[in-house]
Amino acid sequence: PTLTCMAENYTSSDVTTLTPMEHIRLRPGVYLGGDVRTTAAREPVDNALDEVARGFATEVWVTIHDDSSIEVVDNGRGLPVDFDAEAGINGIVKTLGTAMSGTNFEGDGTGAGTNGVGASATNAISTRFSVRVWRGGKMYSQDFREGVPGTFAGDAYDPAAAFTPKDGQRLRGVAAGKSAPTSGTLVRFTFDPSIAPESVLDVDDLALRAKLSTILTPGATLHLSYPTAEGRVEDTVTFGGPAGALALTGVAEPAMLTADGSFTVTRRSQDNRDLGESPVSFSVALAPSAEQHVIAAVNSVHTPDGGHHVNKALRAIGAGAAERRVRGLPLNPGEEYPGPDAFAATVSMALSVRTPA
Repeated sequence: PTLTCMAENYTSSDVTTLTPMEHIRLRPGVYLGGDVRTTAAREPVDNALDEVARGFATEVWVTIHDDSSIEVVDNGRGLPVDFDAEAGINGIVKTLGTAMSGTNFEGDGTGAGTNGVGASATNAISTRFSVRVWRGGKMYSQDFREGVPGTFAGDAYDPAAAFTPKDGQRLRGVAAGKSAPTSGTLVRFTFDPSIAPESVLDVDDLALRAKLSTILTPGATLHLSYPTAEGRVEDTVTFGGPAGALALTGVAEPAMLTADGSFTVTRRSQDNRDLGESPVSFSVALAPSAEQHVIAAVNSVHTPDGGHHVNKALRAIGAGAAERRVRGLPLNPGEEYPGPDAFAATVSMALSVRTPA
């Protein structure tokens, strides 16, 4: 009787339905992992560097202001600013204010950003998320609070300013001025302190990953500016070669080998349907080292924990070196020629792989 009573009291009114942005705010770790704020800060940086990887931009600026807001600027195409009549929202809201909305879902896209959730999740957990887009000599503005589009009072960037929610805004550009960029996107945001309060922005990690992505993205130049206990750091990083510079592996030796290559793979669905051929490209730089040093990335995103791409590359390098039987290798009497694992254990490698998302 008790169980029956409990079942009768359990109705559809007990089930709560959230909007995607509300769900992100309630469960940020689902979308951003355990390191919520550092991951969220990386998402707009990934989007900006993705513009470079796609050939639409050359420079990215990342600034952490003294008020702890984070600003990311690129000189790419500029986000869409037209109005989507079917969705009832403008291009900025559709791109950065709508979860599960992106441009990498179809085709052979190999970018890290614009894949549906990332920067939208950053938007959702921010008290202010301001976007400025330059296109055609005009600047377009769109603001958000907690992922909700609207307008802030005043011209200054103030997360505490009065906010008026406003859906369905049709954007009208204003003259950008002679000193404004020809095209590009600026995103500036301040995290909501009530969301994941135990999460702390790791500035060093954010800077390191941005640098790694830059040296693995041909044509990229990154400008970093952020405060430290010793003062503000200003740094510029550029693309470092076929697979990025070896400097960040901790080895000063110049590369003894650089190589680029590509191949195709057959993509298959979960029910084993043939989804066609997709290209995969890679570039690698190697240098000798007393111990193994590896820096690797997939689609310009650092993979510090390694993975299948690293394991396979090291295995191939070790096997290739062992097979060649390097002439002049000093061996003690009775000592066997080193095997693949020994060679793989004494190499410094920078590896970049691009594969469809």
